[in-house]
Amino acid sequence: MEHIQMQLQQLFEEIEQLEKKLKERTTEQMDTHYDMQQDSLQGIERQLNNIEQQIEKKETYMFVPAI
Repeated sequence: MEHIQMQLQQLFEEIEQLEKKLKERTTEQMDTHYDMQQDSLQGIERQLNNIEQQIEKKETYMFVPAI
């Protein structure tokens, strides 16, 4: 009986270690995903800023008063 309890205890400890590793990996994956999303959003923001600047340049040329 004592042998079975020792095996069970060892299994519980191994399960706890696996849960800890799983949590760490999940956190790492979420951090990586977050970083990738941030990079993507920054790229989109740069593109939008470039488009905005191009539109402003065109508007400037379109509304120059005629002399």
